[in-house]
Amino acid sequence: MTRVLVLDGSQRKSLAAVRSLAAAGHDVWVADARFPSLAGASRHCRRVLRVPLATSPGFAATLAAATETNAIDVVVPTDDHSMEALVGRGTVGRASVLTPSPEAFRATRDKSITAELAGRCAVTIPRTSAPADDEQMRDALETFPLPALVKPREGSGARGIKYAETREALRAAYANAHAQTRFPLLQEWIRPVVRKIHVAMLSMNGEMLATFTQEVLREWPVRGGVGTLWRSVRDEAAIAATARLVADARFTGVTLTEYLYTSTAGPILMEVNPRFWNTLALSIDCGVDFPHLWVLAALGAPRRGHDDWPVGRVAQWLVPGDLLNFAFNPARWRQEIGYLPLGRRTHAIWRADDPLPMAAMLGIIGRSLTSPRMWRYALRR
Repeated sequence: MTRVLVLDGSQRKSLAAVRSLAAAGHDVWVADARFPSLAGASRHCRRVLRVPLATSPGFAATLAAATETNAIDVVVPTDDHSMEALVGRGTVGRASVLTPSPEAFRATRDKSITAELAGRCAVTIPRTSAPADDEQMRDALETFPLPALVKPREGSGARGIKYAETREALRAAYANAHAQTRFPLLQEWIRPVVRKIHVAMLSMNGEMLATFTQEVLREWPVRGGVGTLWRSVRDEAAIAATARLVADARFTGVTLTEYLYTSTAGPILMEVNPRFWNTLALSIDCGVDFPHLWVLAALGAPRRGHDDWPVGRVAQWLVPGDLLNFAFNPARWRQEIGYLPLGRRTHAIWRADDPLPMAAMLGIIGRSLTSPRMWRYALRR
């Protein structure tokens, strides 16, 4: 039996990975810097290890030592920082790990480099400006077409994105973003958006092993962020575009690529995220088991995933994600699919046969009620 250590235990994607890997017959452990964690509360987790934050200087060395002490065979990083800390490695301690090269990771993590990659691969992107110095920044702020948005060079979802309809608002948004992360991007504001598509993919040295597509129906924040309701679809154009990107980058590992459609154009690339995704549970439920396929590839036995997944299946992150969407969505009563968790749905956290992660989630929410950071998150629009 393979002993697998899943990192980033507080993440919903780590919980999905733990359930998937245990169902595949692995001995699953969880590591996190905090307690309790969603994945660590699962009945499918054999043991929880405490490790430093992935941004800590001693993270990789501590993790390597833990693999030796606990006879770990495979380490699965699921989030941005843990992946970045291990990028370019085939092993950590005695354990195998599957990561992209530093160059491939930067090509997908840094949005300015991703824009260049998309240009080489004939993948449509919004008009983008990437100022590299003060002079270029001033020129871009005066000439970039409106409406526009300001986007950090690294990050995912709606984190750090500012929208501007006027030149004055654009200057203010850029000044604010520039003070936090140097020289963010200016990008065309695509609207109105009629569809948002995610392409999940596992590849080895640029060769696709598995893929899955889903449509995001609701998010938090409402205008764009983390998916709270999503549905399996089949989007061959978006799959083909992603395949060109990972092939050119010679990418190894998992990616989640986000595309927008308007009534006249698409797929339009928004970003590539070189790690697992918090909406992972739906692809697993549809038979494309990315965590298990990732472990097999890390062990040197890559296997292709199913390519005939069912379409139309729905997944939901109800607490607190879709509840927040309901609270702040002015179109809450006009949704194609309602908020009540009725019928067959895949749930990001709740499962009747594994209820403790939901209890852990409620405990984490309760513990955070006095945190200003939590309220800033909950009340962002």
